[in-house]
Formats: sequence, C-alpha cells, structure tokens
Amino acid sequence: MCGICGFSGEKDEWTLRSMLRAIEHRGPDAEGVYIDEFVSLGNRRLSIIDLEDGDQPIFNESGDVVVVYNGEIYNFLDLRAELQEKGHRFRTRTDTEVLVHLYEEYGDELATHLNGMFSFALWDRSRQRLLVVRDQVGVKPLCYWWNGRTLVFGSEIKAILKHPLVTAERDPDATHLLLNLRFIPAPRTLFKGVKKLPPGHLMVLENGDLHVRRYWDWNRDIDEMASPQEWSARFEASMRSAVGRQMVSDVPVGAFLSGGLDSSAIVAYASQHSSEPMHTFSLGFGEPTDELRDARIIANQFETRHVEETLGLNPLADFPLMIHHVEEPKVNALQGFCVARMASRHVKVALSGLGGDELYAGYDIHRHLRIVEKLRAVYPAWLCNLLSGPVRASAHSGNRALGLPFENTRRGLELIAWLHNDARCYQILRNAWDHEDEAFQRVYNPLFARQVRIRTEDVLGPLFAGPSGLVDGALWAEFNLKMVDDLLHNEDRVSMAHSLEVRVPFLDREVIQQALRIPLRHKFPGRRCKAIMKDALRATLPEKIIAKKKWGFSFNPYCQFKKDLRDVARQVLLLNDSSTREIFDRKFIQGILDHRPTPKLRWHYFMLWTALGLHYWHEVFVEGRDPQEVAGPVADQSKPALV
Repeated sequence: MCGICGFSGEKDEWTLRSMLRAIEHRGPDAEGVYIDEFVSLGNRRLSIIDLEDGDQPIFNESGDVVVVYNGEIYNFLDLRAELQEKGHRFRTRTDTEVLVHLYEEYGDELATHLNGMFSFALWDRSRQRLLVVRDQVGVKPLCYWWNGRTLVFGSEIKAILKHPLVTAERDPDATHLLLNLRFIPAPRTLFKGVKKLPPGHLMVLENGDLHVRRYWDWNRDIDEMASPQEWSARFEASMRSAVGRQMVSDVPVGAFLSGGLDSSAIVAYASQHSSEPMHTFSLGFGEPTDELRDARIIANQFETRHVEETLGLNPLADFPLMIHHVEEPKVNALQGFCVARMASRHVKVALSGLGGDELYAGYDIHRHLRIVEKLRAVYPAWLCNLLSGPVRASAHSGNRALGLPFENTRRGLELIAWLHNDARCYQILRNAWDHEDEAFQRVYNPLFARQVRIRTEDVLGPLFAGPSGLVDGALWAEFNLKMVDDLLHNEDRVSMAHSLEVRVPFLDREVIQQALRIPLRHKFPGRRCKAIMKDALRATLPEKIIAKKKWGFSFNPYCQFKKDLRDVARQVLLLNDSSTREIFDRKFIQGILDHRPTPKLRWHYFMLWTALGLHYWHEVFVEGRDPQEVAGPVADQSKPALV
C-alpha cells in the first residue's frame, strides 16, 4: 500500500519531493522517484509484501518501462507464474513488478487481468507514453488536474495542490452535490479543476493529448438457473477464497468489527485462514446505538485479540484534521478516522466488511423502496400525474421559510407526487432535495444558487435508465456512486491518514461478479435484506447477529446536535466572516440552531455538520492553515459523551 504522484513537463525535483511530503502518511517506509525530461513520478511506500526488495519505482528488464503503484494485486502469484512461463524475469517478490511485465505482454489491457485494489502510473520511455489506471471497483483513489498542456496526478489532492500551476478553489456544483448526497460523485471533486479518475478507467498521455476511457464493464446478466440454496453455497465459497487471498501479507492482518453481519462474516472467514488469533477492533460513541456488546460476542466466539474504545470526548475535536485527510467535509468519516487510528497502533493491515450492503441489499432504504413499489400498485401513474400539481403545492404552502416542523410531511407529499419516477423516489428517500425549486430559496444564498448548474438527478438518472426496476436501479446506483465516492473514499483516506492498509474482501472481483448475477427475488425476497448472505452464514454466526436490525457504523446526529454540534456551529457559522455565508441563507442555519432538538431533524443536522465542515475545509485548503491549529472554536474536550 502506498501513495503515488507525478506530473508531465519539465524536470522539477523540488516540486515532486514537495508532492511526496504531502502524502508521506500513505507510505512512511520509503520514498522513490523517477525523473526525466518528459515526466516525473513519485512513490511513498507502506511495506506489506517483500519488505526488503519492493521499493519503487520498479522497472522491466531493459529499463524502458517504469511504474509507481498504490494497492495490492491479490492474484499476482498466478500472474507471475504465467509471465515466467512466457520468459519474463523477475528480480523481486513484490506484486508491483507484475505490472511492468503485464504491460509488455498485453499493453493497455493489462488491468483486465488484475484482481485487486490499485492505481498506478506507468511510463513507457521508448514511446514517451504515460498510462494511468484505477482499479475496477474504485477501492484505491486517483485524482488529476489537466490544463491542456500539463498533467498533474496523485493519490490525494493534497499532493496535486503542491504543483505551482494548481490552486485550491471550491467548485459550486460539487458543493451542491455534496449538500444533497453527502458525497461528491466522480469525476468531480470539491476542488475546481481537479477530477477523479472513475473506477475501471484509464488515461493515456501521448503526443500532448490526454485520453480517458473505460477499460472494464461488469457482467450483469442474471443467472436464473441457480436456486437460493445454490447461491448461498456459492457466496460462502467465493468469500472464503476472497478472504484467503486478502490475508496474504508479510505483516500481521487484523479486522474492523462493528458487531454487524458484514464485519462478523469477515472475522469468521479470516479466523479460518489465520494460524494465530487475529486482532479485531471496535469503536463506540457513548450513544444508545453502540454495538460494542455484539462485537464482543463475535470476538469471543472466534477468540480474537479484541481491542475496543469508546469516544468519551467530543469527536469534533478531530474534525479539521479529518477534513485535511479526507479532503471533503464528510458526515460519516470521523468515526472511521478514529477506529483506524486505534487499529494502526496494533497492525499494518485491516480487513473491512464494506461492500456487503451494496451487493446484497442491506440498507433500510431497500425496504422503503419495497413500500414504494406497493404504493405504485395503489396509485397508478395517471393518478399521480393528475395529483402532482396540487400535492406539491400543498407540500410547500406556507413553508417558504424553513418550515422545520413540516419537513417530514413535505417529503412524504413529494414522494407521492413523484411515485413513478425511479430516480426521483430514490433521491427523495436519500434526502436529496434539489428537485424542489423552493428548497433553493430556503437553503441557499441567492448568489450561490445562481452558480449551481447541476441537479442530483443529472447524476442519478442515467443509472436508473435501464429496465431493471426500482430496487435493482437503487442497488446499481449505490454500487457505482455511494460505495465508491462516499464509503471507499472515506475508507482509503482515514486509514492511510494513520498509515494503515484496509482491504475489502466483499469487493474482490470474483465476489462482485457473482453477486451482480443473482436474481433480485433471491437476493432480496419481500423485505428480507441480505437473504443469500444470512442463509449462508446461519451455521457460522449467532442468530442474534443474523437477525439484528442494521444501524450502521456512525454517530447519531441527534445526539451530536445535543452534545456539541449546535454550540460549535452557532459560534462558527453565524460569524460575519465565515466562508459559508456565501453559500447558505442565514435564516436556514439560524432556524436549525434555534429549533428544539428532535430526532425528526436528522437531515438538518447532517446539513449543519456539512456546513461546519465547509468552513473548516476553506480554512485548511484555501487559506492554508494548519488543520490542528485551525481558527474558530472546536469541541470542548472536557464535555461528556452525552448531554
């Protein structure tokens, strides 16, 4: 696991070294560079495999092909054997060296042979050609800036900002999407001009031109022949194999353990591949939804070396530092930042259960979508079309201001009005609000509202365009958007902030391909989420874990509002010089802060959290302040977990 960066154009070792210093946390074990008159490539290494001889850059036998790489290739031993049979000679045991020989053999199609998580930059000196690739799923990040002449890229945007041509400026459309979805879909980032390379894509810089294209498509042809029992058996076999592949390491491997189904399954399978008790890590927040007790049940069953902590102090104290690493003001990254910090004290590699919900329909929203399907049978499309005008007028009548007491009613009426629009239904249930013109008046400063030129449906609509149906469309949207640009984005940044490699067995290429072919009626019968998984794990995990209601590894926004969020937000967001004043209508922020605390305003507390984060983001990246000394009040460390 590493961090990479580089740029095209004239030699400038000082800039390259500066970029590498910005991502030193991703690879504290070694630094390597390659510089010629056309391209500069850098790598920071976290040593996991071949600790002695795996430093980068890595070259082919002739020295004409050079690569810097971030990630793990789980099938590299098989690929290495195949390449050796074809006459290729290896000088290290690292998976990185496979890349240069695969390129010699297959050219740009080398990535189609890889099962792993990766991003890499490969320079073909003889052709003066730069190839940059991101893995099929998007586990490992790759961002870039291109002005038509110079390409600058890196594992993190912090490195890109060190290049003298790049400046930090907030993008209005990305800001708007963040405030609707709580993440920013690729290729946008919060930084104007900086893009993410989407999963399964590569880019080639050659003869002064940059070309980006997709190299990988998932097979979504449904297999109707297998029974649910057969699918459960296949799930178990594929997960055992995936976990076994991802346990390969020259350093100890641990696992995050929330106490939920996915992380418990990972611990169960990993324990079968480990000759010694493995480390497991759990984090509580001192809130009613903590799952520490369930995590202990699994830890005891599989005799792990279990470590748990409860955050007794205000987590907002780490918020500016977390934003520095995640590069976005996320509402769901701080908890991962804290558990990764805890795990990094004990291991260098940790397994995560991320991906199970997206592949096997594990979220509450999937149950809600089943209700929508039933409502469609009661309210046909022609009736909804007829009623949409009066219903939407009722939803907003008398609520042109904040209208907090009526927020849930408003959303319910909006859902009825758009009942037969798949993307819009999903959007409303995900608490996106920009389909309402009235919402712009409630939320935004008028000047900022005029800068926004995109809507959430522009992003979601194409993923619901096929004939797959409402729930399948939602699963596909979550797999391509939320999983990649929200959950995987967080997982990479918060773990690498503490020099910790996180692997995700549910997102093994073979596991994904199998899951995408399961008929929805088997995967999600009725309102029974994760049916295939639960049936497969029933003989392995306690029934309490199989049957428990999903909460998710996150803070409770209502508890956080009562604790410190309201006080800190009031002190920061209402300042005359707050950078958020140009985004939000002051009455919107004031209304949330003045309203009595209630669990019904969960969405508003998320908005408040994001608004506070945007203020800190501006101070850290635009004003260039040290995140640990950022201006403005941060949480009182002496306050208890709950008030």
